[in-house]
Amino acid sequence: MLLPNIEQNIVIFLDEIDSILRIRDFATDDFFALIRSCYQKRSFRDEYKRLNFALFGVATPGDLIQDEERTPFNIGTAIQLDGFKLDEIAPCLRFLSCKDDCENEVFITAH
Repeated sequence: MLLPNIEQNIVIFLDEIDSILRIRDFATDDFFALIRSCYQKRSFRDEYKRLNFALFGVATPGDLIQDEERTPFNIGTAIQLDGFKLDEIAPCLRFLSCKDDCENEVFITAH
């Protein structure tokens, strides 16, 4: 167990969470129930207050649920991400070494 051995906050990032749906014979509801149980333990075990999960992917919470009676997703917040605007990526452009004006190319790639 990590929590007793690490004093700092721990964030577990799970990218492409929708790929979990392609794993054969994998109980996704049990997996998400485990994450939820970690969240619920915060009320009586202080070390769990340092543990956070961030799930990323194209699936909606509804896509990930097999049994609607056991849904663990009422503790999370879905965030819709849209493409970047040029003024949002402009501060990052200074770190690129472009020979020519590459703003439009970077914008198209980032968008």
